[in-house]
Amino acid sequence: MTCIKISGWLPAMVASFAFLSACKDPGPSDLMTLPAPMDLVLVYQEDETAGACLLFSWSPVDGASHYYVSLDNAESGSRVAEVESVTETGVLFQGVEGGVTYLCRVRAVNGYEYSGFAVSDNIFVPAPPEPEEPEEPENPGTDPDNPEPDTDPDDTETPETPEPEPGEPGQEEPEIPETSENQKNASLI
Repeated sequence: MTCIKISGWLPAMVASFAFLSACKDPGPSDLMTLPAPMDLVLVYQEDETAGACLLFSWSPVDGASHYYVSLDNAESGSRVAEVESVTETGVLFQGVEGGVTYLCRVRAVNGYEYSGFAVSDNIFVPAPPEPEEPEEPENPGTDPDNPEPDTDPDDTETPETPEPEPGEPGQEEPEIPETSENQKNASLI
C-alpha cells in the first residue's frame, strides 16, 4: 500500500502540481476506455505516531497498469495531496489536518488509456481535543506546586494588642490632677 505523509509544506506544493496536472490534457476522449474503479472505501483512523490518517481503497480494474489518486478538501475543493502512479489498490494518507471534510478521487490508467474519475463519499476528520486546563485547588496554599497561600495584603487583619494591666511595664503613669498655687504652698508647710 502506498503511504503518503501530509506535512505543512506539502499541501501548498501539491496544490501547485495539481493545478499543473489538471491543466494537462490527458488526450482524446476516445482513449477513456478503462472502466472507473469501484467499491471505493475511505476510512478515518487515528495512529499514535502518524496522527490522523485516511485509508482509501478500491477494487482493481482489469487492464490498469496504475492509478491516479487525489485527496481533496471537500468544502473548498482544493487539492491536499495527489499520487500520479499507484500500482496497489489503496493509499494511506498520514497526518491529515483535523476539523476538515475530505474526499478522494481515483482513476485507472494504462499508457494513454484511462478511466473517468471515481469519487469517494465525504469523510470528516475530527479536530484533536483541546488540551485540558489544570483545575485550580479548592484550598489555596494546599497545592504541592504552590505551597504559599494566596493572600491579598489588603485583606489581612492586624491583631489587636491587649491593654496592659496597671503596674505592668510599658504602661504610662496615671496623670495627677494639677493643684492650685495655694494647695502647693499648703503641702510644703
